[in-house]
Amino acid sequence: MQILSTRPATEKPSPRAGVQAVDRALAVLLRLAVDAGPGMRLKEIAHDAGLDPATTHRLLGSLRRFGLVDQDGETKRYGLGLEFFAVAAAAANKFQFAASIRPALRALGAQSGACALFFVGSGPDLVCVEMQAGRRPSAYGPGDLGSRRPIGAGAVGIAYLAALPDPEIEAIVLHTVRRLEMDPEAAVRGIRDAIVQARADGYALAEDIAVGFLTLAMSVHGCGSRPEAVLALNGPARLFSGSRAARLVAALADQVRQIEVDLASLHPAASEAHACPQWWNPANFIS
Repeated sequence: MQILSTRPATEKPSPRAGVQAVDRALAVLLRLAVDAGPGMRLKEIAHDAGLDPATTHRLLGSLRRFGLVDQDGETKRYGLGLEFFAVAAAAANKFQFAASIRPALRALGAQSGACALFFVGSGPDLVCVEMQAGRRPSAYGPGDLGSRRPIGAGAVGIAYLAALPDPEIEAIVLHTVRRLEMDPEAAVRGIRDAIVQARADGYALAEDIAVGFLTLAMSVHGCGSRPEAVLALNGPARLFSGSRAARLVAALADQVRQIEVDLASLHPAASEAHACPQWWNPANFIS
Protein backbone atom coordinates (compact mmCIF):
# COMPACT_ATOMS: atom_id res chain seq x y z
CA MET A 1 0.00 0.00 0.00
CA GLN A 2 1.32 3.42 -0.92
CA ILE A 3 1.25 5.89 1.95
CA LEU A 4 0.78 9.45 0.85
CA SER A 5 1.85 12.55 2.71
CA THR A 6 -1.00 14.53 4.19
CA ARG A 7 0.84 17.78 3.42
CA PRO A 8 -0.18 19.34 0.10
CA ALA A 9 2.54 19.19 -2.54
CA THR A 10 2.41 22.95 -2.90
CA GLU A 11 2.94 23.62 0.81
CA LYS A 12 6.25 25.26 1.57
CA PRO A 13 8.26 25.12 4.79
CA SER A 14 7.27 27.83 7.24
CA PRO A 15 9.45 30.96 6.88
CA ARG A 16 9.50 31.10 10.66
CA ALA A 17 11.04 27.63 10.78
CA GLY A 18 13.91 28.81 8.62
CA VAL A 19 14.48 31.89 10.73
CA GLN A 20 14.41 29.78 13.89
CA ALA A 21 17.08 27.47 12.47
CA VAL A 22 19.30 30.46 11.68
CA ASP A 23 18.74 31.89 15.16
CA ARG A 24 19.71 28.58 16.76
CA ALA A 25 22.82 28.18 14.61
CA LEU A 26 23.98 31.69 15.48
CA ALA A 27 23.32 31.05 19.17
CA VAL A 28 25.58 28.00 18.98
CA LEU A 29 28.26 29.91 17.07
CA LEU A 30 28.26 32.83 19.49
CA ARG A 31 28.45 30.47 22.46
CA LEU A 32 31.58 28.92 20.98
CA ALA A 33 33.00 32.41 20.42
CA VAL A 34 32.75 33.16 24.14
CA ASP A 35 34.62 30.00 25.17
CA ALA A 36 38.29 30.67 25.92
CA GLY A 37 39.19 27.08 26.81
CA PRO A 38 40.17 23.99 24.80
CA GLY A 39 36.76 23.75 23.17
CA MET A 40 33.32 22.63 24.30
CA ARG A 41 31.52 19.31 24.46
CA LEU A 42 28.21 18.77 22.71
CA LYS A 43 26.21 18.63 25.95
CA GLU A 44 27.77 21.86 27.20
CA ILE A 45 26.90 23.71 24.01
CA ALA A 46 23.36 22.34 23.99
CA HIS A 47 22.80 23.32 27.62
CA ASP A 48 24.17 26.85 27.23
CA ALA A 49 22.27 27.46 23.98
CA GLY A 50 19.03 26.09 25.44
CA LEU A 51 18.74 23.35 22.82
CA ASP A 52 18.45 19.57 22.90
CA PRO A 53 21.62 17.58 22.00
CA ALA A 54 20.18 16.17 18.76
CA THR A 55 19.32 19.62 17.39
CA THR A 56 22.66 20.99 18.52
CA HIS A 57 24.50 18.14 16.81
CA ARG A 58 22.72 18.86 13.50
CA LEU A 59 23.51 22.57 13.75
CA LEU A 60 27.17 21.90 14.53
CA GLY A 61 27.31 19.60 11.50
CA SER A 62 26.05 22.38 9.25
CA LEU A 63 28.48 24.89 10.72
CA ARG A 64 31.36 22.44 10.24
CA ARG A 65 30.47 22.02 6.55
CA PHE A 66 30.88 25.77 6.12
CA GLY A 67 34.17 25.77 8.05
CA LEU A 68 32.78 27.98 10.81
CA VAL A 69 33.22 25.23 13.41
CA ASP A 70 35.92 22.58 13.92
CA GLN A 71 35.89 19.43 16.03
CA ASP A 72 38.99 17.96 17.63
CA GLY A 73 39.38 14.38 16.47
CA GLU A 74 40.67 13.16 19.83
CA THR A 75 38.76 15.13 22.46
CA LYS A 76 35.61 15.54 20.32
CA ARG A 77 35.36 19.10 21.58
CA TYR A 78 34.07 21.83 19.29
CA GLY A 79 35.67 25.20 18.59
CA LEU A 80 35.60 27.98 16.03
CA GLY A 81 36.82 27.11 12.54
CA LEU A 82 39.15 29.07 10.28
CA GLU A 83 36.30 30.43 8.17
CA PHE A 84 34.96 32.20 11.25
CA PHE A 85 38.22 34.13 11.57
CA ALA A 86 38.18 34.91 7.85
CA VAL A 87 34.74 36.45 8.26
CA ALA A 88 35.90 38.38 11.32
CA ALA A 89 38.93 39.72 9.45
CA ALA A 90 36.72 40.83 6.56
CA ALA A 91 34.46 42.68 9.00
CA ALA A 92 37.44 44.44 10.57
CA ASN A 93 38.72 45.51 7.14
CA LYS A 94 35.27 46.79 6.19
CA PHE A 95 35.34 49.22 9.08
CA GLN A 96 38.91 50.25 8.20
CA PHE A 97 40.16 49.62 11.72
CA ALA A 98 43.56 48.23 10.75
CA ALA A 99 45.13 51.44 9.44
CA SER A 100 44.30 53.35 12.63
CA ILE A 101 44.68 50.68 15.24
CA ARG A 102 47.75 48.62 14.46
CA PRO A 103 50.28 51.49 14.68
CA ALA A 104 48.77 52.51 18.02
CA LEU A 105 48.97 48.97 19.36
CA ARG A 106 52.56 48.56 18.21
CA ALA A 107 53.54 51.83 19.86
CA LEU A 108 51.84 50.92 23.12
CA GLY A 109 53.37 47.45 23.17
CA ALA A 110 56.84 48.90 22.59
CA GLN A 111 56.43 51.62 25.23
CA SER A 112 54.90 49.47 27.93
CA GLY A 113 56.07 45.92 27.37
CA ALA A 114 52.45 44.93 27.97
CA CYS A 115 49.92 43.44 25.58
CA ALA A 116 47.87 46.10 23.77
CA LEU A 117 44.31 45.15 22.81
CA PHE A 118 41.48 46.79 20.91
CA PHE A 119 37.85 45.82 21.55
CA VAL A 120 34.71 46.87 19.67
CA GLY A 121 31.13 46.66 20.87
CA SER A 122 29.00 43.79 19.59
CA GLY A 123 25.57 43.59 21.22
CA PRO A 124 26.03 42.91 24.94
CA ASP A 125 29.73 42.08 24.49
CA LEU A 126 33.06 43.59 23.56
CA VAL A 127 35.06 41.64 20.98
CA CYS A 128 38.86 41.76 20.65
CA VAL A 129 39.56 42.57 16.99
CA GLU A 130 43.25 43.49 17.22
CA MET A 131 46.10 42.83 19.64
CA GLN A 132 49.84 43.38 19.82
CA ALA A 133 52.03 41.44 22.24
CA GLY A 134 54.52 43.43 24.27
CA ARG A 135 58.26 43.04 24.10
CA ARG A 136 58.26 40.80 27.19
CA PRO A 137 57.22 37.17 26.66
CA SER A 138 55.13 37.11 29.84
CA ALA A 139 53.06 40.13 28.84
CA TYR A 140 50.09 38.32 27.35
CA GLY A 141 46.56 39.03 28.41
CA PRO A 142 43.91 36.45 29.22
CA GLY A 143 42.03 37.32 26.03
CA ASP A 144 42.85 36.54 22.42
CA LEU A 145 41.73 37.67 18.98
CA GLY A 146 38.02 37.09 18.72
CA SER A 147 37.56 36.70 22.48
CA ARG A 148 34.46 38.28 23.98
CA ARG A 149 33.72 39.78 27.36
CA PRO A 150 30.49 41.25 28.72
CA ILE A 151 30.06 45.02 28.78
CA GLY A 152 30.57 45.96 32.41
CA ALA A 153 32.87 43.05 33.32
CA GLY A 154 36.56 43.74 33.99
CA ALA A 155 38.44 46.92 33.15
CA VAL A 156 37.59 46.71 29.44
CA GLY A 157 33.87 46.34 30.11
CA ILE A 158 33.84 49.06 32.78
CA ALA A 159 35.67 51.56 30.55
CA TYR A 160 33.02 51.11 27.86
CA LEU A 161 30.07 51.11 30.25
CA ALA A 162 31.22 54.23 32.10
CA ALA A 163 31.19 56.21 28.85
CA LEU A 164 27.54 55.41 28.13
CA PRO A 165 24.64 57.72 29.09
CA ASP A 166 23.26 57.02 32.55
CA PRO A 167 19.79 55.93 31.36
CA GLU A 168 21.34 53.02 29.43
CA ILE A 169 23.65 51.77 32.13
CA GLU A 170 21.19 50.13 34.53
CA ALA A 171 19.69 47.74 31.98
CA ILE A 172 23.14 46.70 30.78
CA VAL A 173 24.36 46.14 34.35
CA LEU A 174 21.42 43.87 35.13
CA HIS A 175 21.97 41.91 31.92
CA THR A 176 25.67 41.53 32.63
CA VAL A 177 25.14 40.45 36.24
CA ARG A 178 22.85 37.63 35.13
CA ARG A 179 25.74 36.27 33.04
CA LEU A 180 28.36 36.44 35.80
CA GLU A 181 28.82 33.68 38.35
CA MET A 182 28.72 36.09 41.26
CA ASP A 183 26.38 37.18 44.00
CA PRO A 184 23.98 39.50 42.12
CA GLU A 185 23.81 42.24 44.75
CA ALA A 186 27.56 42.31 45.25
CA ALA A 187 28.15 42.30 41.48
CA VAL A 188 25.80 45.24 40.91
CA ARG A 189 27.45 47.25 43.71
CA GLY A 190 30.90 46.42 42.36
CA ILE A 191 30.04 47.51 38.82
CA ARG A 192 28.42 50.75 40.00
CA ASP A 193 31.41 51.60 42.19
CA ALA A 194 33.78 50.82 39.31
CA ILE A 195 31.81 53.14 37.00
CA VAL A 196 32.09 56.00 39.49
CA GLN A 197 35.84 55.41 39.82
CA ALA A 198 36.38 55.15 36.06
CA ARG A 199 34.54 58.40 35.44
CA ALA A 200 36.59 60.15 38.12
CA ASP A 201 39.91 58.82 36.78
CA GLY A 202 39.21 58.81 33.03
CA TYR A 203 40.20 55.14 32.78
CA ALA A 204 39.40 51.75 34.27
CA LEU A 205 41.92 49.57 36.09
CA ALA A 206 41.36 46.01 37.28
CA GLU A 207 43.54 43.17 38.54
CA ASP A 208 43.23 39.47 37.89
CA ILE A 209 44.56 38.30 41.23
CA ALA A 210 44.78 34.67 40.14
CA VAL A 211 47.48 35.41 37.54
CA GLY A 212 48.83 38.72 38.87
CA PHE A 213 47.91 40.69 35.75
CA LEU A 214 46.51 44.22 35.54
CA THR A 215 44.35 45.67 32.79
CA LEU A 216 44.26 49.40 32.06
CA ALA A 217 41.49 50.46 29.68
CA MET A 218 40.00 53.59 28.10
CA SER A 219 36.97 54.00 25.88
CA VAL A 220 37.36 55.23 22.31
CA HIS A 221 34.75 57.56 20.84
CA GLY A 222 33.88 57.84 17.18
CA CYS A 223 31.85 60.60 15.61
CA GLY A 224 29.93 61.70 18.68
CA SER A 225 30.03 61.22 22.41
CA ARG A 226 29.11 57.55 22.45
CA PRO A 227 31.89 54.95 22.87
CA GLU A 228 32.68 52.77 19.89
CA ALA A 229 35.55 50.74 21.26
CA VAL A 230 38.06 50.24 24.08
CA LEU A 231 41.84 50.42 23.98
CA ALA A 232 43.57 48.46 26.73
CA LEU A 233 46.93 47.38 28.11
CA ASN A 234 47.25 44.06 29.91
CA GLY A 235 50.30 42.63 31.61
CA PRO A 236 52.03 41.64 34.85
CA ALA A 237 51.35 44.01 37.74
CA ARG A 238 55.04 45.01 37.91
CA LEU A 239 54.69 46.78 34.55
CA PHE A 240 52.18 49.18 36.14
CA SER A 241 54.06 49.88 39.36
CA GLY A 242 55.30 53.24 40.68
CA SER A 243 55.88 56.06 38.25
CA ARG A 244 55.36 53.70 35.31
CA ALA A 245 51.60 53.79 35.96
CA ALA A 246 51.30 57.50 35.20
CA ARG A 247 53.38 57.15 32.03
CA LEU A 248 51.25 54.24 30.79
CA VAL A 249 48.04 56.15 31.43
CA ALA A 250 49.41 59.12 29.49
CA ALA A 251 50.59 56.89 26.62
CA LEU A 252 47.21 55.15 26.45
CA ALA A 253 45.38 58.51 26.45
CA ASP A 254 47.60 59.80 23.62
CA GLN A 255 46.84 56.77 21.46
CA VAL A 256 43.11 56.96 22.22
CA ARG A 257 43.02 60.57 21.05
CA GLN A 258 44.94 59.69 17.87
CA ILE A 259 42.60 56.80 17.08
CA GLU A 260 39.60 59.07 17.63
CA VAL A 261 41.04 61.60 15.18
CA ASP A 262 41.71 58.84 12.64
CA LEU A 263 38.22 57.38 13.03
CA ALA A 264 36.67 60.82 12.61
CA SER A 265 38.65 61.31 9.39
CA LEU A 266 37.09 58.13 8.01
CA HIS A 267 33.68 59.80 8.39
CA PRO A 268 34.33 63.45 7.45
CA ALA A 269 30.62 64.29 7.17
CA ALA A 270 30.22 63.60 10.87
CA SER A 271 33.59 64.91 12.05
CA GLU A 272 32.11 68.17 13.34
CA ALA A 273 29.92 66.15 15.70
CA HIS A 274 32.97 64.46 17.20
CA ALA A 275 33.11 65.39 20.85
CA CYS A 276 34.31 63.78 24.03
CA PRO A 277 32.08 63.47 27.10
CA GLN A 278 32.58 65.94 29.92
CA TRP A 279 34.32 63.45 32.18
CA TRP A 280 36.95 62.78 29.49
CA ASN A 281 39.45 65.23 30.96
CA PRO A 282 43.18 64.62 30.31
CA ALA A 283 43.90 66.25 33.67
CA ASN A 284 42.29 63.25 35.33
CA PHE A 285 44.79 60.87 33.76
CA ILE A 286 47.79 61.88 35.82
CA SER A 287 47.64 62.21 39.57
